[in-house]
Amino acid sequence: MGLLIQDGKAAGHQGWLRAALDGGLADGAILSPFATPPVTAPKRPNAGTLARMVSQSGSELVFDAGTHILLLPGVNDVEIYDEWDLWGGARGDLSDPSLLEEHVRRVFAMQESIEAPCLTPTVPLNSAAITPDTRAAIALGEAGHGMRAAAWQSLAGTRSFWSAGAVLDAYVGELAQLRAPVWLLTMIRDRSTYPPDTSDTAAEAGLARTVRSLSMRSRVIVAQSDFFGLPEMAAGADAVGSGWHTGQRLCSAESYIERSGGRNIRYVTHGVLMARLRPDVAEALEGANPSLAARLRDESPLPANDGEAREMHLRALYSRIHRVRGMPNHQSKVDELRTIYDEAQAGWTRALSLIPGLLTAAERDQWISQSRLALEAYAVAEGL
Repeated sequence: MGLLIQDGKAAGHQGWLRAALDGGLADGAILSPFATPPVTAPKRPNAGTLARMVSQSGSELVFDAGTHILLLPGVNDVEIYDEWDLWGGARGDLSDPSLLEEHVRRVFAMQESIEAPCLTPTVPLNSAAITPDTRAAIALGEAGHGMRAAAWQSLAGTRSFWSAGAVLDAYVGELAQLRAPVWLLTMIRDRSTYPPDTSDTAAEAGLARTVRSLSMRSRVIVAQSDFFGLPEMAAGADAVGSGWHTGQRLCSAESYIERSGGRNIRYVTHGVLMARLRPDVAEALEGANPSLAARLRDESPLPANDGEAREMHLRALYSRIHRVRGMPNHQSKVDELRTIYDEAQAGWTRALSLIPGLLTAAERDQWISQSRLALEAYAVAEGL
């Protein structure tokens, strides 16, 4: 696969998704009950309609029930979610085995109704130690496996979960006994800011290490990760999730809290820098050195509209995903990503010298340096 478009609530999502799939800029879609209703509403096609569109294009279809999102503190943007009948008791109640199993049963029935694979829901984990939450995640996995032996499985955690070192490895080893053909992994971010805070090297490397472990027997998809899923691609992931808005590119409770609409800014993705820049910064870079600016944008012109900006981002991400994914072995995947980061570093050095003050070293670190540190920490642990 490579790149899956996460679901979104924006008007126009269906058309944008179709354009990405038809244009060869994505390999499938991950639908969500937070964004897509079971019954068509104004400007919102139902899940069956979207599923048919994705399937008819020959692309991969996934429906993630998002239980790990629902259970995050503060999440209240559930107007669409509540149209789904996914719970035997109160929404979010997994307090006894019968309710837990009924939730899995209803999720599977919904997924099968739109011909999506059975993907077992999970809970958000803050620790890899034995706690009620880690037990609940195992119980959900076992319930899914018991109902469908070939059920896909999910694992979602915060930075403290993914940074747990040997404790994380032991817990993942227990989950691996479910022998799922596909795993959907999610890093839950503290904030909905983009780029995300990736300064916890242990957590970022822990996610990559988990991908490596699970990918030896299963396909692995890293949801809502965008450019920051590239270390996981180097570790053996088969696909990452992304899209056109922040909530598609990272997972955070803040993205699922009711709020009024924000200001739309036409950011400009510079593929070589693996970063999106504000329009004024992109224009300043263009004015300072047009040929360099074009090269940093992968020779794409400055976007004239939002559609071109969306396409520019997906094209930049897709090309780098497949540069890594196309390598023949583990070592070469890591080395190819090192090359990509080296190219980005060189690009940032030139850009910083051209427009000092408009771009900063701190921004460079947010976009690439911290991810490079995570890759190297993972590589050291793997002897690469």
